[in-house]
Amino acid sequence: MSKLKIAVVGGGNIGSSLAFDCALRGHDVVVIEKDALSCEQSKERIMEIANYAPLFSPLAKGKTSEMILQNIVWAQDLQAVSDCELVVENITENIELKQAVYAQMSEFIAPHAVLAANTSCIPITKLGSFHSTPAQVIGVHFMNPVYLKPTVEVIIGLNTSGQTQERCLELLSILGKNAVVVKDGPGFVSNRISHLFMNEAAFTVQDGV
Repeated sequence: MSKLKIAVVGGGNIGSSLAFDCALRGHDVVVIEKDALSCEQSKERIMEIANYAPLFSPLAKGKTSEMILQNIVWAQDLQAVSDCELVVENITENIELKQAVYAQMSEFIAPHAVLAANTSCIPITKLGSFHSTPAQVIGVHFMNPVYLKPTVEVIIGLNTSGQTQERCLELLSILGKNAVVVKDGPGFVSNRISHLFMNEAAFTVQDGV
């Protein structure tokens, strides 16, 4: 198995889960956060995941939090993406914040790297327009908890290149993920369908059923 260098930009709940999953599989991970407090909170989340993951995942059995953390470093500068093959943008779903991050990453990201937007609702074509090389941007919708969800949506933006798509699928295969390629559209596929069930559940309560 190839050992990858992966950047996770944003170590919130799903970002920390993704970082754990990649580190669990032996890959080198850098989690990039906005400040020291956020870095420490991300580290605490990953340690918590590592403590209970062995109850659910055979891959995590026998792996202590110390073993997992050996594969992860934290940074507060986006320059840390420069030597990564896969960069997963995972900050909060705020389009203004994302625009600033994509513009900054344009200065540092390697030309051969895949820039994956882990979003569940913002169009990939829109996010790609914030980056200096839109062809490099692709959507990868990881679902929480990442280490227990082998299926991911891969969303192709209007400007995503065939080379980026091919490389992204290769990297996801190395990460043990089953990729389902979908078109760029509101909610993509999983959220578009699942929210119908959520809405119907709300209507049953509203109707007193």
